[in-house]
Amino acid sequence: MKAGRAFTSFTRTERMGIISLLLLIAILLAVKATMHLWVHPSYNREQEARLNAQWQQLKARTTKEPPLYNYSHTDTFSPKRNSHLSEVPNKKNAAAEVKIKMFVFDPNTVDSIGLRKLGLREKTTAIFLHWRAKGKVFYNKEELKKVYTLTQEDYDRLEPYIQIDRSRLK
Repeated sequence: MKAGRAFTSFTRTERMGIISLLLLIAILLAVKATMHLWVHPSYNREQEARLNAQWQQLKARTTKEPPLYNYSHTDTFSPKRNSHLSEVPNKKNAAAEVKIKMFVFDPNTVDSIGLRKLGLREKTTAIFLHWRAKGKVFYNKEELKKVYTLTQEDYDRLEPYIQIDRSRLK
């Protein structure tokens, strides 16, 4: 056997392996091309009607409720800002659209809508939830002061309503 030929030819085992792989690929392509002929998905008309009715109810409910704040695509993805946690540009209009409603809350379980209803800015809410998603647990009220962008005035306003459920803490 010549030295140059060893790099350009295959052994019998290698040829059988290549043929087997090509055959397997051809079979898989044929199955994919003809699958629509022999696999029929089940279609449940009652379930489809029920889901459609629920969808229409959800659409009707969400279009009747005014948004918590004026949001547009440019607010979050502004080329002038390098942060995904940007604020609504017009603070006066944003504060007017958010109806502040004070209520007792647990900072370990409150959601973004609750934080916005408490009067926190969008950026502060996002930072608060991101911090909590990373594993932060609040053990006492004073730990909220450490939340970046939470002003002292906001903390003073929220402090009487903070109630930490100690039974849920580890």
